[in-house]
Amino acid sequence: MGPRRRLFRTPRATVLTALVALSACQPGGDEGPGEASAGSVPANSSPHPIELSVLGARLVGLEAGPASDSEGVLLLHGARFSAATWAELGTLEVLAAADLRVVAIDLPGYGGSEPLRDADPVAVLTGILDELALGRAVVLAPSMSGCTLLPFAAVRSERLAGICLVAPACTDAVTGPLEVPGLVLWGEEDRVFPVAGAAELAARLRPGRVELFAGAGHPCYLDDPERFHTVLYAFVTEALER
Repeated sequence: MGPRRRLFRTPRATVLTALVALSACQPGGDEGPGEASAGSVPANSSPHPIELSVLGARLVGLEAGPASDSEGVLLLHGARFSAATWAELGTLEVLAAADLRVVAIDLPGYGGSEPLRDADPVAVLTGILDELALGRAVVLAPSMSGCTLLPFAAVRSERLAGICLVAPACTDAVTGPLEVPGLVLWGEEDRVFPVAGAAELAARLRPGRVELFAGAGHPCYLDDPERFHTVLYAFVTEALER
């Protein structure tokens, strides 16, 4: 637990280290975010707070990158976390520094967002994407937020450039294949959801692949943020180019 607390006390150091690591991920040797000088980092890469109205409820979150883009990345969160997690870890800044639009939202009833009683997850996620004017997005869903993303992916795959699932809940809520590119991340020491479910879940995605994090627990992104940012950035850029 100690190393995880240190991550949140030094998010800037995590961001800079991750940006260096990301430069190796660029296809064809193109310049990546890790190769940019400090002066060339986009001015809008720092997260700023936003508010949305979804199904009559006020939702809050953080946004970075070019706000006018109709494609981008939406970051959801697990039950013990919030949109602020992705600012503290540096994920918002890492993606925005690569000139990607990235938004982290507190789901209804979590963080600073108002609750929505008995809300349909498909309607909630549709409302979030519509309010953000994101016509097509890569959505990251750790743990609990799989219960929002997986039902949505089953019926609204046209709104998704890709999905990144981090040891998600509700994997049994959708029985058929999901016609969306997917990346499944899982900590090998996860004691909440067995890592054995990773390969089965990835096999239902079109296409899907698994990245296992050795020695990592349920929120594997906390145990190895550099690798997490590397694989996420590579997946996001490839998915949005399709």
